[in-house]
Amino acid sequence: MLLVGEAGVGKELYARYLHNNSAHKEGPFVDVAVGSIAPENSAVEFFGKECAGKVYPGLLERAHKGTLFLGEIGGMDKETQLRLLSALESSSFLRVGGSEAVRVDTRVIASTRIPLDEEVKMGRFRQDLYFLLNEVSLEIPPLRNHSEDVPGLLSFYVDFFVNQDKLAFRRFFHGGAKFFYATTLGAATSEN
Repeated sequence: MLLVGEAGVGKELYARYLHNNSAHKEGPFVDVAVGSIAPENSAVEFFGKECAGKVYPGLLERAHKGTLFLGEIGGMDKETQLRLLSALESSSFLRVGGSEAVRVDTRVIASTRIPLDEEVKMGRFRQDLYFLLNEVSLEIPPLRNHSEDVPGLLSFYVDFFVNQDKLAFRRFFHGGAKFFYATTLGAATSEN
């Protein structure tokens, strides 16, 4: 599954929601910021390693029976894309330094803020991995495109913080919601 949207729209939140409402909900949710993994360390990070009789599980293995969320997958280097594609297609891989295949049952949800179809055309993203991840695609619009949700969100978060942090209840009136929209979302809209 591929979640598409600009930075800050809540792609990880959607991924967690999907995980928590799936057959894999009892398994782990492993969140990976793809851009934070150096290409030279990607094999160990994703597939783990075996060294001196010790096993160090990688991200795919830690997500076994759960969900692996690959945040901003557009930043992944081509060699890692190829390795990941192979592991996803076969549901197995070799740890670095290992000799036995490790089988995994992992659901993968990836996110991107850049159009991956254009990255494919430019040769920066593998077409086969794109098709594998893009089997189901969900575009997540920014809040400025559905401002009618602001009052409901304000109400939800007021209730959340009143109950969670025992803060005093506060009521937002329509004028307050309009002010919030004008100073935050409206400003963001006028910048675009």
